[in-house]
Order: sequence, then C-alpha cells, then structure tokens
Amino acid sequence: MKLTTCGSVSVIASCAGSSDREIPSEVQKILPAATEATSTSEDLVKESLVVADIPVVNTAVKHNNRIRIGLATGNAFVGRQKAAVTSAIQSYMKANSGVEVELVDLPVGGAWGPSFRTAFVDAIKSSFADGDIPDLVVFPTRAILADVHQAGLIKPIDRFLAQTGFDIADYHPLARKIIEFDGHIWALPWAMTPTVMWWSPALFETAGVKPPTDDPWSRDQLGLAMSQLVMRADSEGEGGRWGFYANLDAAINFIWQDGADIVTDNGDVVIDTVEAHSAVRYLQSLVHSLKVAPPYSRGIPRAGRTESGIIVDGQAIGLMFGPAKLLGQRNNAGAVGMSLAPVPHGLQSATRGSMDGMLSLMSGGGNEGESFEALVWLAKDLESKIPFPVRKGSTIQDIMDVQPNLNSLESASVMNGLQISRDIQGKDFLQVRQIFNSQVVRPVVEEGLDPEEACANAALMISQIEEVLNE
Repeated sequence: MKLTTCGSVSVIASCAGSSDREIPSEVQKILPAATEATSTSEDLVKESLVVADIPVVNTAVKHNNRIRIGLATGNAFVGRQKAAVTSAIQSYMKANSGVEVELVDLPVGGAWGPSFRTAFVDAIKSSFADGDIPDLVVFPTRAILADVHQAGLIKPIDRFLAQTGFDIADYHPLARKIIEFDGHIWALPWAMTPTVMWWSPALFETAGVKPPTDDPWSRDQLGLAMSQLVMRADSEGEGGRWGFYANLDAAINFIWQDGADIVTDNGDVVIDTVEAHSAVRYLQSLVHSLKVAPPYSRGIPRAGRTESGIIVDGQAIGLMFGPAKLLGQRNNAGAVGMSLAPVPHGLQSATRGSMDGMLSLMSGGGNEGESFEALVWLAKDLESKIPFPVRKGSTIQDIMDVQPNLNSLESASVMNGLQISRDIQGKDFLQVRQIFNSQVVRPVVEEGLDPEEACANAALMISQIEEVLNE
C-alpha cells in the first residue's frame, strides 16, 4: 500500500525515485548482503489492475523506480479487507487534496499458517533490500505483527501518540493488550472479532427450546438448553441431534470463565491448577457423562455444513462457540443456518477474541510525523467501515448500521463479545494454543483422558517453550 505526496512526504509507501535511501543499521542486521536488483523484463511489464481508480499491481517489483507494497490480497481473508481499505484511502485523498495514493498487493497468498507469516515478513524485508521502504503497512493478524516487530521492521508510535493526546484507553481491553508490548505501542487497531455462541433456530424450534436472549446465559442455563436439544439417533445412526459441540474455543472460554488461565502476563504457566482441571472436566462431562456433545473437537472443517446447520456424523449441532466474522459476508454462522448469541458465563464473563486489522509505522520510512497523521486518520476511518468496532464508545446500532444483515440480538452478542474478549498471553501464544489443543482438548474430548493428566502434560510442554524463549 502506498500513499505519497511526491517530493514532500511518503505516507504508505515510498515515493518514486526514493530507492537510494539507506537501510537502517538495525534492519541491516537481519537482511542478507545487498545484491544488484535482478528484475527481469517480465517483471517490468507486469500488468496493473485498477480498483476504484487506485492502481493495484499483483507483485512487488521495480517498475519505473517504484516499489509499491500493501495488502496481501492473495490470501482470501485479507483480500476481503481490500474494499474497506480502498474506501478509506479514497476518503483520505478527498480530505487531503494533492496526495497520491496507491494500493498494491504484497506477493503473499495461501491460507493462514507459518508459511503465510514467513512470506509476509519476507515481502516486507524485500522492500528494505530494494530501498523502497513502506511508511505504513496493514497487518491482518496479531501473529504477523509480532513477527514483524521481532524482525525489527516496525517502530513504536508512543511518542507520536503522547504529542497528539491520542488515548488507547478508548479501545477494548484486548485491542490495547495486543498493540502494547515490550513497553511500547506498535500499531493502531481497526478490526476485531470476538468468539460468540452459535445456535440453530431450526433445531431450537423443532425441540421446543426457548432461544437465547441478549442477556448472556449462565452455565446452568447453557446446560439445560443442551440437554433439551439432544435427541438420540435411531438404530441406524440417523435422525439424532447434539446439544453442543465441544471445540477448542469452548475449552479456552471455560477455563477463563472459571477464573483459571493457561499462561499469565508474566509468562507463568498456570494450566495445571485445580481451577483449570475443573473447567476441563466440565468440558469432558458434556461429552462422556452427559453425552450432549459428540466426541469430536476438531472444528467445523471436520463437521459437515448445510444451509440448516452444522452436522457431525449425520447429527445436527444445536449450540457451539465460534468466531463472528469480519467484513463482507453476514457471518460464519449465517452461512450454515446458525444465528449468534452472547457466550454464556461461568464464575466470570470471558471469551476469546482476535485482531484482524492493524496499521503500523515502518522503520526507515518517510516523514514520520506526517506518516503518523495518516496512520491515525486511516485507522479511524477504517473503524467506521467495519461491523465489529475496536472502541468502547461504539454502540449496537453502530454495528447494525455497518452490518445490516445482523439483527439486534446478534449485534448485542458481538458487542458483548468485544467487551469481554481475551487471548492467550505471551509471544509464543500460537505454540501455546497448539499445545493446549493437542495435549488437552483432543485427548480429553475424543479419548476421555483424565483432565489432570492432560493439563500436566500441557504444562510441561508449554514450560519448555517458555524456558527456550527466556534463555
């Protein structure tokens, strides 16, 4: 992505002819030795696409002495953000006459995962190696923001925030926690997705069960609904339905709701505690004692999808926890005949959330002050174009205005989720999540492993990661 006032200041990517800027010393350490550009004639004639009068190219290559870098739209999720980012850029150009804006694809595609994260960071590094350093970059996930920070490619924005009086206390707690680490603030968020409860209106009506309201259920109310929804399959395994789906999000939420945790802010591993054991045992009871949930835990891809709901082994699912969806489509649940309701609470309210859009200031970019002004302007404008706001002052009506396909209950459910969202702590949060899933959720749900043994196994493996990081 590139926003420039040529000859004056570059705001989102480098201005034409700026390829002779020096690479900062802290960045040189992580780059290979400088080499001559190796762009071929084919590279130089890559055909541009035009989206809303903003030039978009499919790869980051030298073309008339310019490197244009922006969204990794080869990834389906990030690609769906293009409309909102494009609209924000257009608004910025109208408000700042004479400013040139170019939105350009990063050469990164594929599904989420380590390879996508590596490719994203490599694409950013290539701009340093070529000398055309972006001024702002859009980051689609917390993990990629952490990777780029660790590589030394972004700079903190605290001093600019202090000068402008910008207060990150306006953001929901999870948004603040994700952008503020190592004693500094590294980005401004504009998109956030909470985990909510998905429920099947068709199954509730068929079973004669009272549907959820905008007032979050207690754990007892959840249990009652699950038991009322269950109907055992016939001798041939047909016609049954499950009350609940015991997935990873459910396990994490139950632990937080019971006052337990996996890893603390200080990096202490606390999954092997009485409180955590109790939460995991509750999850296990839903499957193996109460038998209101199937012995599968591997998410919707393992289950079937139909227009009327989610199916596991031919049996419909009445309730489950899952993420609300960002931008464009109605929501994940709506695509499979489900609706949204607030996540039930245990001893306290908590649910997992994720950050889906952030803007950061790049090391070695153009005029820092004006680039920061553009960062704040664009981040605020993007907030007004998405259904799930990152600020505490937003209202249920704000969500409905941007996402009219959501009804008032669903919008209230999203708002409740934003307010109570949390995520696993620490720089190694993705590894912790994977360990928790493989050592606790799957063995407990699918095999009936004792929760205490499962939690002890996970604690040992997570502690080993923490030790390596602290060496």
